[in-house]
Amino acid sequence: MDNKSEKETLEKIKTKIEYEYENKLSTTIPTKSSVTNMKGEKIEITFEKPKFLQEDKEEKITSSKKGTLIHLCMQKLNPKQDYDLENVKKLIDELAFKEVITAKEKEAINPYKILEFTKSEVWKQLKTAKEYYQEKPFYINIPAKEVYEEDIEENILVQGIIDLYYIDKNDNLILLDYKTDYVEAGQDIELV
Repeated sequence: MDNKSEKETLEKIKTKIEYEYENKLSTTIPTKSSVTNMKGEKIEITFEKPKFLQEDKEEKITSSKKGTLIHLCMQKLNPKQDYDLENVKKLIDELAFKEVITAKEKEAINPYKILEFTKSEVWKQLKTAKEYYQEKPFYINIPAKEVYEEDIEENILVQGIIDLYYIDKNDNLILLDYKTDYVEAGQDIELV
């Protein structure tokens, strides 16, 4: 092999070794994501003991867990029913009786927060809604650059669950996402 062909062979090898895929960034982003992942929270999949096997003493009720419990109660509300504090407490008691929640979780639920929702303008609209739907999964394909702020042409599939949506008496579609986060007065826009 002469010097020229050896040099060409070495150049070909070097080119192949140093090759960098032009869409390298696209290989590092997920093709599917959840709304929760997109807002920056870390998701960990764990399989808890069933409620009836859990001991109250081992259970820690975090703020996030309290929010989840309130959310669960709101799912169980019937818009065609009127609620007072006694009805709300009865709903919570039934969840504990059916072992959907533990006794410690039951104690952590603030019934006044749920009652407050049943006195809201949204609840009034919901009572007269033509149709309403709760806990509906959705899937949407969006450009990855809208989520990752990178110059990427690929799309990602985003999945999530709509807490509640309804069609009001004027045929408007109202979409509701429950938030139980604590927000200081005047700082509502932070949550939005």
